[in-house]
Amino acid sequence: MNILIPRCIGETSIPYCLKEVKKKFGINSVITLICRRDEEDLFKTIKNIDFIEVINTKKFGPKTKIIKNLIQSNKNTVIIPISSLKTLNNYNNVIKFIDKKISYKDIYIYSFDTNQITKLNNTYISKLKNALIGMLSIVVSIPIYLFIIIFILFKYVKFLTKRDEK
Repeated sequence: MNILIPRCIGETSIPYCLKEVKKKFGINSVITLICRRDEEDLFKTIKNIDFIEVINTKKFGPKTKIIKNLIQSNKNTVIIPISSLKTLNNYNNVIKFIDKKISYKDIYIYSFDTNQITKLNNTYISKLKNALIGMLSIVVSIPIYLFIIIFILFKYVKFLTKRDEK
């Protein structure tokens, strides 16, 4: 089985993730780690990593590209290591990168705090929910910002009129 792991938690946490991956998916699994160019030499020293893919940016984003591009199969299983299941939304950039750049069969989440691997429920409903929350936060924040700007302007005008009276 081909397993892809994007490096999105600390380097010192990766060996714990690899141990759980080998336990869940078997010792014959071929693990490819996706990391930044400056981390490549470090990860070459860690056992259980068969291949290393290098990306061209510091963080996973819209302009991120895989430099070497060894990834060929569409039967890849992707495992995203995260610090905690509570922070899963913080890794949306990694999930979007995987959706756009990598052909995969399944996406799993390795949670460092529980030391467990679970399948990601990445349905259209969860994507829609995230989009609605984003739009709602924008709709709520715009009136608040306008109120703050009006309040500051009002205080400034009041200050100027008091200064002119003296």
